[in-house]
Amino acid sequence: MDELERRLTFFRWHSVDGFDPFDRIAAATAIQQLPDDAERKLQRGEFAADVLIQDVGGPKGPTLLSLLRLRDFENRPWLRGPGELPSPATMRPDQDMIDFAQVAIWEDGYAALAQGGHAPPPSGLVEFFARRADQAVQFSALYERDVVQRLRNWRGIRSLNLVIQNSRTVQDQINVRKGPFTGLWDQLQGQPDGVILRQEIAVSKRGKGARSRMLSDLTIDDVVQLAEVVESFDAFGVSGISATGRIEHIDLISQRLQVTRTMPRAAQGGHRTDDGATFRALLAARQELEQDGRLAAAAEALPLASADQHTQ
Repeated sequence: MDELERRLTFFRWHSVDGFDPFDRIAAATAIQQLPDDAERKLQRGEFAADVLIQDVGGPKGPTLLSLLRLRDFENRPWLRGPGELPSPATMRPDQDMIDFAQVAIWEDGYAALAQGGHAPPPSGLVEFFARRADQAVQFSALYERDVVQRLRNWRGIRSLNLVIQNSRTVQDQINVRKGPFTGLWDQLQGQPDGVILRQEIAVSKRGKGARSRMLSDLTIDDVVQLAEVVESFDAFGVSGISATGRIEHIDLISQRLQVTRTMPRAAQGGHRTDDGATFRALLAARQELEQDGRLAAAAEALPLASADQHTQ
């Protein structure tokens, strides 16, 4: 059977101070009632967002939905076959290219996304709920407990490696959280969408005392706080010196609370998994994480995205 691999990544969701408590069922019901026209989708930089409801959910059952990232006719990709000249993909002007993320949201504050390829991040769902369903919510990243404990036990940071694909959406998310990284983020300003910034902040690895050097201006708290916008990064690795003097490396993307599953491709083809199989996998993954205690033990980062845009 033709199959695709997906990361099933878990989050905590929270209501937002100053707004009514988040109601996932009301949000899903409001989205179901939206007219299916050109005004439905929500523009977000060079992409747009839309949400399709699979199951509104109930007191004991999760809300199931598909989060879509849309690329319109004017931003369609180009194609090329052997011996051919490149040409834009064939599609109608009223159609969009779509990347999918299937989502489950439970009543007790947990959520999970099936992500792979160019799947959209949960920030698109936050903004869509706010602007199309009048519901304010925020999501927090969950990490394996030992990852945060290891960071907290480090004496200091030796290096930080980031890969960021520039876009207006990424800039909006990180500008308010720049902290000690102001100069790095300023490099993004004025750059066209699609530019990739690769940045390493590191001590010199040569000379006497190289193994004990640390970045004095970069603290563990800085890195933990930066983890709240990890969804904006294409890569995020950090190294430091442990309490015993060892140099350790942590990948803050791959060590999120997540499981990897292989699922059947959608019957229609393309880079999309079968909806039914994917939602079943999300429910089974939660059960697995509950049974082995990893869900209850997970460490929560600060919110990935807020509903500040709710009032804009």
